[in-house]
Amino acid sequence: MFHRMRVCALSLALVALATTLSLRAAARPSSSLNEVLARAANATAAFASPSHRIACQENARQTLVGDPLPVPLDWSHNPTPWAYRDIVASWSLTTASTQGSDAWEEVRTPGPLEPFQPFPSKRAVDAWITAMIDKAMDVPAPLARLAAVFLSARNQPRFEFRKADETEVDGLTVWEVKFRETVTPSLGTLPISGSVWIDAATGRVVRSTIEARGEATISDSMTVGYRLDPATGFYLPHTMTRRTHVTNERVGTGVGAVGNLRLWVQTTGTFTACRVSPATAAG
Repeated sequence: MFHRMRVCALSLALVALATTLSLRAAARPSSSLNEVLARAANATAAFASPSHRIACQENARQTLVGDPLPVPLDWSHNPTPWAYRDIVASWSLTTASTQGSDAWEEVRTPGPLEPFQPFPSKRAVDAWITAMIDKAMDVPAPLARLAAVFLSARNQPRFEFRKADETEVDGLTVWEVKFRETVTPSLGTLPISGSVWIDAATGRVVRSTIEARGEATISDSMTVGYRLDPATGFYLPHTMTRRTHVTNERVGTGVGAVGNLRLWVQTTGTFTACRVSPATAAG
């Protein structure tokens, strides 16, 4: 009898605890998308403060990949790494004070662009192909490394947003919010879309995927992971993966194709030595 009563009492306690937690959850309404976007705009504005400067070193390896298409065309795929090169660039944010208090510009200054080095058994990359790649990537402006720029109060009206999911990134529960540019002319060279993973409580972006696609031959997609800088509370760029088509990604002939070869550049990179310093500080 005593054992049965103790089990019964424990069950009642668990039920009471579950009820209390449910009531607390019900009393704390979940955020709406507009509220999360408003927090994101506030968090984004902090990046544009004229009192400090944010800078990182971007270290990337570009791998040129070719996908030969057989003749007659049968849509089989055999992507093959062709050549590679390593690039080091300085990356920073500068406040664009003439555009408003929440505006900034990304400045990316690459070091010398060395020729691609062919993998064993692959022939050297023609100079004109390298020139085509250099023209396609980050010209006339870099694809945004800090996707929070699209969440500023100034830029949000240019986009359509929708909540896609709730997931976990690096132990943090976040919202995946998809976005699509709906205003022309575009902020970039092609219409922009993608996803941002936002900490709904703070509005901070912890991961982003940006895609730039259109009728043009070139298309670009880049995913950046951000890491918390404890000293400032900013999530700064940490890792990057990118895929840039430099010939038509759908067909193997026509304008921009290299015979029956589709080409793209797969980039993997890290951001190191990130720092937030007073705007007057050097470097």
